[in-house]
Amino acid sequence: MALDQNESWMNLNGGSEKSITGDAIIGQIFFATNETNLDVSDLDVLDGLAHYMKQHIASAEGPFAGAFKIGFIGWADHRGAAAYNSRLSEARAKMVRAYFDSQFIGAGGTSYWRQRYSSLQHGAGEGKARGAVLAQDRRVDITSSRKFKQRIEFGDTPVKGRVKDTTLSRIFRFRVIFGYQLDVVPGVSFGATRIEIQNPRNGKTIKLKLMSAGGGVGLPIGISKPGEWEQVDVGYFMEVTDFEGRGEIVSASGGFDSSTQYCFFGPNDYGRTPEHQRSADEPIIIKQSGPDLSVGVGSMPGFWERYE
Repeated sequence: MALDQNESWMNLNGGSEKSITGDAIIGQIFFATNETNLDVSDLDVLDGLAHYMKQHIASAEGPFAGAFKIGFIGWADHRGAAAYNSRLSEARAKMVRAYFDSQFIGAGGTSYWRQRYSSLQHGAGEGKARGAVLAQDRRVDITSSRKFKQRIEFGDTPVKGRVKDTTLSRIFRFRVIFGYQLDVVPGVSFGATRIEIQNPRNGKTIKLKLMSAGGGVGLPIGISKPGEWEQVDVGYFMEVTDFEGRGEIVSASGGFDSSTQYCFFGPNDYGRTPEHQRSADEPIIIKQSGPDLSVGVGSMPGFWERYE
């Protein structure tokens, strides 16, 4: 299968492969033909790489951390003029470097990282791939002057390791305990919902409730029945307590069939989400469908808070 941008990956521990600079390759960002833009998958990889690099250095070395340099080596496939491919490879390296630099020495950086982090970019021009594997050359190699102990990969590549801190997970189990909605006056509803979320990596469970009021159209009363455990992938690593905070329930019910979205803005507010999602204030959304004893549609914002 041809590589595309969904194949981008990162691995703090690096591997045996070395870049043309002699440093270990800790990640690769792939591009479509003639493209230099980063898609959402690429941004997730870069955000994850920066996050876990910061986490490892700050926790393992703290004030004793030394300087380190990250390299961005751009490539293009051999089609087209060599001069054009050289410029394209440089543009790709520049694009990835600019975004990654922003996490350390830009608006997202601190004096701690500005004293230690530096980077370089290089447009390597055309790669050596031919035939069906041309896509392997439309990439940027991310290199590091040092190695890291944590080992993790993102994207569609096989995961050879995972975050050692078991309080962090991107896979959670979710279930509804109980919920009801009552129309106080036509078009204005009050509701209360209780849910339970579990981190399967360490077994920690949190019970949350949301008291909400909002607009809706339907029967005067609705009931959400208890649900079974469902596994959800939230897309990035976070703690189970990050689900606390601002929230919203959006539902549409038709008698004995319903579709409900449980929205969690807590990860945005706590800074857990990747920067490009946080700036858009995108919540984590867990969708459920099934039996629900109500008829109507509505949206009710509130605040997810812990109970028991």
